[in-house]
Amino acid sequence: MKKRLLSVLCALTLILALFPVTAGASDMGKAGQTNTVSAGYIHTVAIEADGTLWAWGDNECGELGDGTTEDRLFPVQVMKNVAAVSAGIGYTMAIKTDGTLWAWGRNDWGQLGNGGVGNDKAREGRTI
Repeated sequence: MKKRLLSVLCALTLILALFPVTAGASDMGKAGQTNTVSAGYIHTVAIEADGTLWAWGDNECGELGDGTTEDRLFPVQVMKNVAAVSAGIGYTMAIKTDGTLWAWGRNDWGQLGNGGVGNDKAREGRTI
């Protein structure tokens, strides 16, 4: 079942990358207002024109940044005032407009830069 879900999420991510759409005005802002999209291995993140960060897809390691490990088939708002974002394999990093770097999700090789290892579903900010 997990492999089938992952296949569906990968296909959805590819479709969204080729044909950007939003979940609807009530869920993710107005259509056509997405500034940046980054696709990880099996999750996707997007910054709306107003600086809100949205995420969807697999969330096994907390890579969506919503404080859970629940997979999301539709975008969920993660944070505001985001200037840049990058999705990795099971983790996400974002730079907010105040210059702080935020990282969350998979961390088995220390990729979050928080001095430890182990998944972190809580967002953690650092000034860069």
